[in-house]
Amino acid sequence: GFSESSRTSSARSSPIPSSLTEEDYQLAANLSDESKKEFCSDMGLVFHAEFQLTFGRYFPDRWTLLPLDIDGPCKLPSDTACDVEIAKVRFECDACRHCWTSMRGQVSFFYHPQSHVLYFKLFTQNCDLCGTLSSPLWYPEEVCRVIRNVFVIIQKNLYPDISTPIQANHHRRFGNPKGQHHGCESCRDGVC
Repeated sequence: GFSESSRTSSARSSPIPSSLTEEDYQLAANLSDESKKEFCSDMGLVFHAEFQLTFGRYFPDRWTLLPLDIDGPCKLPSDTACDVEIAKVRFECDACRHCWTSMRGQVSFFYHPQSHVLYFKLFTQNCDLCGTLSSPLWYPEEVCRVIRNVFVIIQKNLYPDISTPIQANHHRRFGNPKGQHHGCESCRDGVC
């Protein structure tokens, strides 16, 4: 799975090589979202790769993908815009190994038009059995969907003259919710 404690940033040159050609982008774009988990178990890499397939391929400016620093105060410019995406995610408690899924997994994206940085925050949940705070493990198709959704929003707001084949998709992975999402960080923060 992927958690935002990974301090790897993504720009056109990192972690994906900057020498990508249009043919490279096209080959990567032809992979189904579902097939990406067959050869890549690191969802952090899937986040960054999908970021490159959209932001790196179509935008003229160099964008960077960074997790919000959760260990200290967050000071974003006052004109920073936000997009909240909901996804089906999985959790596994590190303390008691209890596993569950949630149809209310949440990622918040924050972007500032002048800096070309896309910050993100992945929201946690507490384990129903022992109360331990647990980070989400993302499904690859959900990672791809939310990155494309925020790309479409930024493209419409900042690059309206650029035409791309990327479409928004608000249909989450299928799930069968059986209860409340107790201990949801976004609920506690009032943004769920």
